[in-house]
Amino acid sequence: MPGTKDSPLSSIGREQTLRLSEKLHPFDLDLIYTSSTNRTIETTNIINEQRNLIVTKSNKLLEMNFGEWEGLTRSQIKETFNNEYKLFETDPANFVAPTGESLVEVKARVIQFINELLEKHNGKNVLVVTHSIVLKILMANFEGRPLAKMWNESTIHSTN
Repeated sequence: MPGTKDSPLSSIGREQTLRLSEKLHPFDLDLIYTSSTNRTIETTNIINEQRNLIVTKSNKLLEMNFGEWEGLTRSQIKETFNNEYKLFETDPANFVAPTGESLVEVKARVIQFINELLEKHNGKNVLVVTHSIVLKILMANFEGRPLAKMWNESTIHSTN
């Protein structure tokens, strides 16, 4: 799990970002907010290459802090933290990463930040570049789904 550990954008991620940039081309954007990790900044730079928009980095858009899980593979996590991993998969609303964040904490920071953006940039087209757990939380929130059901919807494919 990468979490808040900084990792570069992979070659596949760069290719996906180039395709994403092409798909975003017809949209008029006013500004971009991005997580402060290198992989999201690189993603943002690729998307912004032809646009030259103002980019604001924010730690509030960081991926969930997975604590002791960061840097481990799923199989390593299942082996070492089996009960916690089961909770993560089956009861995300009550999951807290060992020495990390809970999904409730991530939701609070992200929703507050997005609400601030909506108020501050009312009427503007703002692109937010962030991470999969953050996106899942945002989608669940906007669709009126509780955290307990955040895994129930379709997979978000990443650009890394």
